[in-house]
Amino acid sequence: PVSQAEIARRLGVSHVAVGKQLPLPDDLVARRPDGWQVVDRAGCWDRFMAEYSGPRGLTTYWAASGDRAEQLGRIERVADDAPAVSGDFAADFYAPWRRPSHIVAYVVRQPALEEHGFASVRSADATVELCTPQDPTVLTMSREWSSRRYADPLLAAWDMRRSSGGDVDSAIAELRDRALREPLWR
Repeated sequence: PVSQAEIARRLGVSHVAVGKQLPLPDDLVARRPDGWQVVDRAGCWDRFMAEYSGPRGLTTYWAASGDRAEQLGRIERVADDAPAVSGDFAADFYAPWRRPSHIVAYVVRQPALEEHGFASVRSADATVELCTPQDPTVLTMSREWSSRRYADPLLAAWDMRRSSGGDVDSAIAELRDRALREPLWR
């Protein structure tokens, strides 16, 4: 069980914001004497995937030469703060199933990628999607996982759902199975 104040601290939001949300998933969490506890972890995953409206904020789209891992390395070298890598790359780290084809990363500030071999492009042509999220929990929760490089597995699955390819659903199912076995989710 986790107290409401601890949930707020971990998410980087106010105690009041947490208090407004906790009654909503009443079939998924339960109030215990020493705090709130998830009673249906799979249900929490499924509800998030169905209802999350996205991180919002400023999103830019980029393309560059070189393989995706090399592009990600360049972004990590030039970003002010360590990006939280999501989508295909995070899913490949947590539960390898498909080859990453698209980079999704969350940053505090958008780096000047033009100076590092990237071109600004339409979303349909992008190999890189950088988002400065409006949702304050995106970067905070990414730092809760031991890797600290990758976004929370739940957000990685949400981002991967927007990827192309016939194996996306299978990769998301693998990621879901793996994430629900992790101690942080217990």
